[in-house]
Amino acid sequence: MPRVAIIVTGSELRAPGERLEPGQIYDANGFILAAQLRSTGAVVERLPPVADDEAATRDAIERGLAADVLVTTGGVSVGVHDLVRTTEAELGVEEIFWRVAMQPASPLRSAFAAGRSSSACRATPYRRSSASSSSSVLRCLPCRGSPIRSPRFVRAVSAVRRNASRHAMRCCGRARASTGMPYCSTRLTGQQSHMIAQAATADALVLVPQGEGELAAGSPVSYLQL
Repeated sequence: MPRVAIIVTGSELRAPGERLEPGQIYDANGFILAAQLRSTGAVVERLPPVADDEAATRDAIERGLAADVLVTTGGVSVGVHDLVRTTEAELGVEEIFWRVAMQPASPLRSAFAAGRSSSACRATPYRRSSASSSSSVLRCLPCRGSPIRSPRFVRAVSAVRRNASRHAMRCCGRARASTGMPYCSTRLTGQQSHMIAQAATADALVLVPQGEGELAAGSPVSYLQL
């Protein structure tokens, strides 16, 4: 079983139950990612949250690289406190890709730590549903030598506006139809990247393809089973 280390970044993070001061939030990403990865059979270690500090970030990443896979959340966008990409580069981590045409989670990142015991690094965005969605997508990608999965489809239960510049992943449940293709059991709206209520009850991610205008109610959409 692969050993996976999880690092969450952000000076504002506090453990659930601690008192929050202005500008602070609870760490949800670490728990969400750990649960998702354990469901695949991985042995997961959640490292302590890391402040937005170069030395602390470097120490945490060096520790995480001892695992088979290192998953970080936050620190991969373009702000002054986004230290993960530069720190991993300094440690010899080779970036495979960064940023995808997907909403949420466009700063999704994959990298490879050549010459270390860790074989793969995955970086998810900071916001809650972004981290959850991008982790789910990475888990569904085919491994080397494995076949690409055939697409599966449901019908959109309601019309949803499309994004002209990127694809959108939306959480949904699946309702079985008596005949023909099943419909999503939840609406595909009200799913901004900071919201996690939909993700908590979803069992699939629906792909709303990039494009102009709206996707009509009843349109077939492909999905990833969670």
